Amino acid sequence: MSIGPTRALILDDSPVLARHLQQLLQGLGVAAVLHTDGSAALPAVEADVIFVEVLQATGNGFQLLRELARARACPLVLLTGTGRASDRHWGLQAGAAAVLRRPVDGRALQGCLQDLGLLHPGHAAAPSPMPHDRAG
Repeated sequence: MSIGPTRALILDDSPVLARHLQQLLQGLGVAAVLHTDGSAALPAVEADVIFVEVLQATGNGFQLLRELARARACPLVLLTGTGRASDRHWGLQAGAAAVLRRPVDGRALQGCLQDLGLLHPGHAAAPSPMPHDRAG
């Protein structure tokens, strides 16, 4: 994947946490679009990376990951509020390239995007105004 302007899709039904992630991504130069209904967003949005919250109001985040993994070639990142090992295990099994704990920490997000080849390693760290942790 080439390093350059990156587009992210955030599939999360929590407006506060989704906006927090969007702000962190924008601080890293990533254009981010929010959607609360993952299935509705699938055909409409082009993205270089997709963030999927495990608990979706309209369905199961693991099932959505499986569908995305079949339909999209971009990396998928599972978002989890618990940080449980089982969430990480099932997320990776379903097709996630990475797992982040919510609320997302700016440094963890930056590291994740660098690991996925979507940011230069020397890119300035995104601030993280909310409490944080990284699963894994």
